[in-house]
Amino acid sequence: MDLKARIVFENEHFLFVDKPGSWLSVPSQWGKEDPRPVLGLQLIEQLGFHLIPVHRLDFEVSGLMMYAKHETSHRVASEWFESREIDKTYEAWTTATEEAPAPNPQGQEWTSHLHRGKKRSFVSPHGKLAVTRAYWKGQIPSTTHVFHRWHLDPLTGRPHQLRVELANHHYPILGDELYGSQVAFMPEHIALRAIRLRIENCRQYTKWGLPELIEVAGIESLLSAEWKQQMGLDPATENS
Repeated sequence: MDLKARIVFENEHFLFVDKPGSWLSVPSQWGKEDPRPVLGLQLIEQLGFHLIPVHRLDFEVSGLMMYAKHETSHRVASEWFESREIDKTYEAWTTATEEAPAPNPQGQEWTSHLHRGKKRSFVSPHGKLAVTRAYWKGQIPSTTHVFHRWHLDPLTGRPHQLRVELANHHYPILGDELYGSQVAFMPEHIALRAIRLRIENCRQYTKWGLPELIEVAGIESLLSAEWKQQMGLDPATENS
């Protein structure tokens, strides 16, 4: 894959790239024995210079990732993430179980305590605080299922946070079998995508040559005509 075409923004300090689903953000614990492609390593190979990941996305998740080009910019950006100065927005497509409450179009804040196990995270009184703002964006017309579109703003960065929260509220993400989805999505993908990084609240972001907002197209942009047909979607379906 030509990853140069997936670069969304670049300057002398940072690089933002649209991570494909089914790619690792960083090497796994198995290192070179893991055959899955690693985004950071492939970028370094294709671009010919060093990059340091500032944050991560799950293997099955696509969307915006931020890399630093040197140690100083990495330290600054890491501080932005740790102090929650960067606002992250994800898009998710879900189904709903019979127990699902009616979604609130005005938005809602979900709070829980999550503990990371070997393969998945779960709610536990001994877990770390997880806070998510969830905005229901309506139903997606389909001839096979009732799909729901969400925008999610994680105020904390716990492992699998958005996946757990949607599943626990009876709205499992398409393709996320680990958390109860029974509807297929693209192979080695789930319907969760990092679509927006809002940088305008970061200290001295203009000093580092960054815009207020960096974003990519939503989940619909990933779907081929064949997958739209399989999911019962209108070929002209567009994200709002």
